[in-house]
Amino acid sequence: MPRVDAVVNKTTTALVVVAAVAISAAWYELQDARKARAALAEANAAGDGLRGQLEEERKKSAAAVAGNAIFLKEIQSLKAKAASNPADGTTAPTPNIHDAVQARFNRAQQMARNGQYEEALKEFLWCYDEGMPSDIRFVGVRDSFLLSAIANLGANYPPAIEALKARRDQAAASFMSGIGGNPVAMDFSALNKVLGDDRQTLEVYDQLPPNDSRRNAMALTVYDQLLTAQRYADAAQAKPYPQMISRFELTIQDRPAIANSTRPETLQALLRQSAVETAAKDIETLAGAGDLADARLFTQRVLAYDASASTMARLQAHANRAGHPELLASPPQP
Repeated sequence: MPRVDAVVNKTTTALVVVAAVAISAAWYELQDARKARAALAEANAAGDGLRGQLEEERKKSAAAVAGNAIFLKEIQSLKAKAASNPADGTTAPTPNIHDAVQARFNRAQQMARNGQYEEALKEFLWCYDEGMPSDIRFVGVRDSFLLSAIANLGANYPPAIEALKARRDQAAASFMSGIGGNPVAMDFSALNKVLGDDRQTLEVYDQLPPNDSRRNAMALTVYDQLLTAQRYADAAQAKPYPQMISRFELTIQDRPAIANSTRPETLQALLRQSAVETAAKDIETLAGAGDLADARLFTQRVLAYDASASTMARLQAHANRAGHPELLASPPQP
């Protein structure tokens, strides 16, 4: 199995970010991390032509990108189980699943570039349906970059879009039947996003009763949409304050440096910037929902971490949007 640091050496500088830190619990709650990890994989696979897209994704969720990837390091010792040899009773190692899936993924991309659209689609769909679900390291890639690659193929080969719609409808049916929970909710949301139909995800969420477990499973997939729409009460229910603050604390933890990293300072700046931006959005949610006490506590914690002028400006902008420009002022003395 290839070492993470070896992979880093073969990819762009941006790929260093994806190998920075781990959030090893509740991966399915970190949709932004999954998108960002996928964007990093895109840079590795597609090269210079997609660096602009990578940069855009990295700016949106750089800390979340970094947030998933020492998780890769933590599982790099995982090996495929040995397969039995019925002829002599001995065991032989199974092929490296990760490498086999990556090889087919790379082959599909090359086929797409060569105009072999039908063959490329078959390989992409195998990766989505069978290959990537077999290896947890493809969690982010599958629901983001792989879907983007299929959607891009659809610009020249419409059956690719139909394949995405079919899988979106299947995910919706499974989810509404109570099958799959959070992972299926993530798939449904990711498929809608790549199809340009985020509205459908929010519509399904709104159809579910407040105490329905399926609504809870979908909550984080629609958080950004609720925040954009300034539906603060719903956003606060989807992502309660304890979850916000614990995620912030986890994100800003000191992490071991990545071997052979050439720009550790840049990495740390990206982590800090994205951690602050995510927290500022969460503070906007709290303030907009009327939870000013927790909003102030969170603001103080963020400023204890980073009291730079840029952080102050970012927090103030989100407080203004929530209708509470006074939030950053010192609380009144008793």
